[in-house]
Amino acid sequence: MRFAKIITIIYVLGVSYLCQAGCGWGGPSYQDFYDVLFGDNNRPQLYDGKNKANIKAWGDYFTDKYVNIEEIVYEYSQDQIRTLIVKEKKKKNKAGLQYLLYAKKLQDVSSRFSGDSRSWNYYDILETHDYNQEIVNEGIKAFKKVKNKELKLRYAYQIIRYYHYSKKYKKAIDFFESSVKNIKHKTELYYYCLDQVSGCYFSLKKYTEAGYGFMRVYLYSIDRKTSAMNSFNIYYDWNYKEIAALCQNDKEKAFAKTLVSDNYYNLSDAEWILQHAYDEEALSSIYYYHDIHEEGRRYWLNKENYSYFNYNDQDNVTWDKNIELINKIIQHPKTKQQDFWHTTLAYLHYLKGDFNEANNQMSNLSYNNGLNKGRFTFFKEYFTIANKPLNDKTENQFYSFYEKHIIGQKGMENTFRVDMFFTMLKLYYYHHNASLKADLIVLSKDQVDQIYDIEQLTKLKELWELEDKNKMEAYLLQTTFGNTLNVTDYINEKFGSYFLMIHNYTAANLHFKLLPKDYKVNLTSYFGTDDNYQFDGYSNIPAYVFSTNYTEGFQFPMTQILTDKTFRKKKFSFIKEEFNKQELAKYIAALKKMELFGDADAAFLLGNYYYNTSKLGYFRNILIYYSENNACLSCHTHKLLDEYNKLSYEYYEAALTKEEEKEQKAKITYCIAKNVAYDNVDYYNMDKDSPKYHDLFNALESEYRTTRFYKEIIKECSQFAYYSSNIFTR
Repeated sequence: MRFAKIITIIYVLGVSYLCQAGCGWGGPSYQDFYDVLFGDNNRPQLYDGKNKANIKAWGDYFTDKYVNIEEIVYEYSQDQIRTLIVKEKKKKNKAGLQYLLYAKKLQDVSSRFSGDSRSWNYYDILETHDYNQEIVNEGIKAFKKVKNKELKLRYAYQIIRYYHYSKKYKKAIDFFESSVKNIKHKTELYYYCLDQVSGCYFSLKKYTEAGYGFMRVYLYSIDRKTSAMNSFNIYYDWNYKEIAALCQNDKEKAFAKTLVSDNYYNLSDAEWILQHAYDEEALSSIYYYHDIHEEGRRYWLNKENYSYFNYNDQDNVTWDKNIELINKIIQHPKTKQQDFWHTTLAYLHYLKGDFNEANNQMSNLSYNNGLNKGRFTFFKEYFTIANKPLNDKTENQFYSFYEKHIIGQKGMENTFRVDMFFTMLKLYYYHHNASLKADLIVLSKDQVDQIYDIEQLTKLKELWELEDKNKMEAYLLQTTFGNTLNVTDYINEKFGSYFLMIHNYTAANLHFKLLPKDYKVNLTSYFGTDDNYQFDGYSNIPAYVFSTNYTEGFQFPMTQILTDKTFRKKKFSFIKEEFNKQELAKYIAALKKMELFGDADAAFLLGNYYYNTSKLGYFRNILIYYSENNACLSCHTHKLLDEYNKLSYEYYEAALTKEEEKEQKAKITYCIAKNVAYDNVDYYNMDKDSPKYHDLFNALESEYRTTRFYKEIIKECSQFAYYSSNIFTR
């Protein structure tokens, strides 16, 4: 795998795991708190006509003769349509059937866009699709000939849609602007056309025109509301002022302000928005639902400290603005979805820690829109406990509540109760600065390892050693650690790993010495079996952690990818083939001592070690409990490893300064270039002409061209080959 693809692959692996780590925890999903509050059936939805307006228009077009019009439109084959055409005597009906025949023909041609002939998925388009100008010309000819405006719009829709999914975006827009836009017949099919044209604008990155188009489709269409709003939400950086400049009336401006204005929380705008947009209360609630959801995610994901979530009083400012605006909505005479807004207020007050007011909002519910009354009775009983201060008595009450409502219960409703109970309890703990207990709720048995903060570890040790634990504390510890893990050993190992990561090898050794000689982490499901190496979280670290690679690829075995053998030199014979973290700490200390006395190879091995164990290195799992090739970008430990690439660079530089042998100097020069690229590359827009490692590649070209390593790397590294052929030869 070539150097040019190094960072892309690393990034994909990292981001892929980030999603797993952020979304796949065993504990309740904090970001779904708002979702769980409503339940699957009680969330605001985008209800559109689901093609009813289209079918109604066909019913109005044809005579009562075609009572099965929906079947004809969606199910009939071309031959069945032709049979109807032959039998039809009325000119208008025959023209409509001729259009349906054309639509069926176009549908069959377009089936190559996707595996499903009725699917027009943007991202299923096949690059090998052959654009069919003949069938487009047939549609344009019919469009020009037909006099009926409704039928004319239908032909326009087919033509524009075919252009769109053939990626002829400009053709679609030009056709709409010249032939469709000014048709004085703004029925449902006009907005079908506008929906497709807006997609074309989006594909051409003309986001203002796209956003305004999708917005109008939502406002005025019946069938395309969901489609338009889903498309609208694809791109979040809409410019309100630009879209507002295109708006034709106050309703559209209010709608735009509701959706995209940075001043959505400006209370001076609230009354104006409500006055002009309230026939679209459904949309407002949907938007607000997603907006509050995102606010909640940002709130939960605040990681200023090493705890998973950090409660910040400044967030109350945002909550208060939301609360004030929602109260205005509730008081508005046109508001219909009162239960939704009161429940949202309860959620916001709960985030603030005002459990009493959250309970009051629940008392305002009428349950007229199908809300689950039993579900909210559950909330109210919980809030009664949550209003009390944190102490053993309150935690025992929480556990009794858990026993009453969850233990022994069955079914989907109990799944909801488990999630909601622990999600709310977690927030209760955060409000009372009991972050360790909140973390224990979040982490599943195999993920307790993500606690690496020294303060949290100290609290964990104190809680574990507490003799008179209350029922909830005992339950959390038992659920988190199970019955097989020696938590005292586990905590000592965690302390040792923490000090190892921050280079305090003396402190690390003191804690590692407290472990049994045969200590294993016992979180075996995290590591499984791997023919590559058998790291178990503490032991079996391979000596290859001091090697380095020139061909990148995390999917390759270490013996194939990490080919440098400097660590095999006799002077490093004290490094065993496999070792544990205590021995690793000793090896690093020994190498640093050798480096101080001028050993270039020791400096090189240290450069390799810090490169390999950095956030995106080949052995990024060694210092933390993550399986091979999975990065811990989502947990706080990555902060402890932030400087590792910088340290790698410094030791490589030291090695280059101390080294005298030319082949080795060439190798080190390349490692430094790789390090710089790793640290600075723009993942999305890799620039081959970036100056960040020009000097290093220049050195390889000018100083080491005659070395064996140069001849090897010019074949292996496409990035270096690019420079050699396109820059140095100019």
